[in-house]
Amino acid sequence: MNISMRLFVTDAALRKGDPKRQLVFKALCALEEAVREAERGKVHPSLGLRFALAYLYAVGERRREWFDRQPYVEFWQLATKEDAPTRGGQTMAGSARLTGLTSSINAIGRAAGIEITPDVGQKLRRAVDQVDSNKPKKAASSDV
Repeated sequence: MNISMRLFVTDAALRKGDPKRQLVFKALCALEEAVREAERGKVHPSLGLRFALAYLYAVGERRREWFDRQPYVEFWQLATKEDAPTRGGQTMAGSARLTGLTSSINAIGRAAGIEITPDVGQKLRRAVDQVDSNKPKKAASSDV
């Protein structure tokens, strides 16, 4: 998961905002990237994903109740468990997994101070798209 190293926020409001808000946005982008990976199957339990979840938990509002950890734990478990791909919700299990990931990222964002509205969700997807378009292309087998 390289998103944390190469993500540049293009939204003017976030660029001019405070650094904490920018870091929260970037951490949410890392989770959005994990959701995309989950569409293809199991997400590799990387240090980047662990750090994003830990950072968002650290800055999030909590009431010191057991259920404060729930969205973070659920996101981790749903993303990293071996499961059928979720693309298009082709199976009931895949659809439930994608719904759980979406619900968790919404709760995590809300706790960290960024409500995941449709507009914010689109900005997250655009930021991940921008990083994906900058990734080096893998060499085709005929190029080797």
